[in-house]
Amino acid sequence: MGLPWYRVHTVVLNDPDRLLSVHIMHTTLVAGWANSMALYELAVFDPSDPILDPMWRQGLYGPRIWVSDPYGLTGKVQPVNPAWGVEVDGDGIVRANVPFRRAESKYSVKQVGVTVEFYGGELNNVSYSDPATVKKYARRSQLGEIFELDRATLKSDGVFRSSPRGWFTFGHASFALLFFFGHIWHGARTLFRDVFAGIDPDLDAQVEFGAFQKLGDPTTKRQAA
Repeated sequence: MGLPWYRVHTVVLNDPDRLLSVHIMHTTLVAGWANSMALYELAVFDPSDPILDPMWRQGLYGPRIWVSDPYGLTGKVQPVNPAWGVEVDGDGIVRANVPFRRAESKYSVKQVGVTVEFYGGELNNVSYSDPATVKKYARRSQLGEIFELDRATLKSDGVFRSSPRGWFTFGHASFALLFFFGHIWHGARTLFRDVFAGIDPDLDAQVEFGAFQKLGDPTTKRQAA
């Protein structure tokens, strides 16, 4: 596998546009993969599952990971212990777990002692402890912030839904699209170099970077050693 790796890298060394094109496409694939994973996480998002969800509590998962110093000189392999489990506070007290999805609320359990409090907006500093109200606002706020909007005109539920996960997905999708078009642009500059650079495609003279010591002066052609 060494020869193909060497070939595909050396073939683009003397062609800046092709070099940019292949690397931007690589960046596109990376951003697109992250976007696809985020879309998958959005599809399975369920905060009421205390074990496998949500994504931000999973952390890195795997049997082993290479841990190195900032300069990459030394390192070691150590196990990975993701923070899976029921959410607890600093004192080890289990935090309230409100079943958000109606279909997965298998039991009609009304947790007491859970308070929802608002910061900012019309409901600033307002708190509710009634289980039904707590569950209502908890379900609506799981993907974003609650805004008191006009509900009568469009018969909406008055909730603007977004989240760090949503912005994460949107950002990576945008970057992937931007990088993809960058790849197309630089690839086109390589395929149609005569159009972009004004070089006659039927020109028989040698055209390469660094062929002449002085640009445009054929008398300064470099001689092979």
